[in-house]
Amino acid sequence: MIRHYKNKVSSLFNTLHISETLRGKETIILITGCFDILHPGHIGIFQEAKELGGIVFVGVKSDEAVRKSEKGRSGRPFNDESERVLVVSGIETVDRVFVYDDALFVIKNMKPHLVVKGPDHNETVQGKKEKELTEELGGKFLVLGPTKTAGTTSIIQKIILSGMSKK
Repeated sequence: MIRHYKNKVSSLFNTLHISETLRGKETIILITGCFDILHPGHIGIFQEAKELGGIVFVGVKSDEAVRKSEKGRSGRPFNDESERVLVVSGIETVDRVFVYDDALFVIKNMKPHLVVKGPDHNETVQGKKEKELTEELGGKFLVLGPTKTAGTTSIIQKIILSGMSKK
């Protein structure tokens, strides 16, 4: 049986409240994403963020928000948000996990000291908006994680190709 780290999981509203009570006492670090198929790049980001010191909050994008995004066009998410939250909550370097719809809303209301993204999100339109808002609010936007790891999209492509080669 999988042990759920329920003490790490809270609603967006409670997460915002928790971050507010920690402000001034701890560095608030925010990482947001789909986290549909976890891979070494995700783990690297979580570990590097934790090494910065502070509380690592991880927002898992809701099923509805993923379906509305570009990723949704390919039938994602493959794992529903409760499963993705369960997996992320089991990672030692993650302190808090919540589900969200809009990263800009989270950044605006949480006002994290640090927003962390992986190298593949740095140049996206959304990544640029998140960086701009973070810096407007006085925070820092950092790109962390290994650059030479397969991302979720390339993992999915490998799975599809391996299935096709067996036919």
